[in-house]
Amino acid sequence: MPDLSQNLVHLRWLLKLVDFRTQVAYHYYNHRLGFALYFYIIE
Repeated sequence: MPDLSQNLVHLRWLLKLVDFRTQVAYHYYNHRLGFALYFYIIE
């Protein structure tokens, strides 16, 4: 049984990592888009 519980813990961490990376990518591209629009409006 310890194998199964360890696998579940790894799975939970993996899901958290994937979620974290998705959020970082979303905020990064959102920020770049806002930055580009800002300079487009200024010019």
